[in-house]
Amino acid sequence: MDGREGRLKWFNVDALPFDEMWEDDQYWCRLALEGTRLEGWFYFSGDFEKLIDHRIEVKPPPKSNQSLKLGCSRISQALRPKADPRTWQEKIEARRVRA
Repeated sequence: MDGREGRLKWFNVDALPFDEMWEDDQYWCRLALEGTRLEGWFYFSGDFEKLIDHRIEVKPPPKSNQSLKLGCSRISQALRPKADPRTWQEKIEARRVRA
């Protein structure tokens, strides 16, 4: 399949064709595939002709899943329908008024 950056193909992770890929891929791709959290800056000359400088910061893993669990719990609570204190008769009456 042809894409904007060339022909798309599948490769074995251990046999990535770095000589056919963007020049910066050789610096960050393996780290990312290993699950390393990182932030990278890559500076090219001209119209991405040549990589002239780069910097990669390896980020520490998240402190724990606790913050993720708390965040998901808060989202779940926010999405949960609010309890309606009205009786079923009041709800029916309210629908009649709106109709």
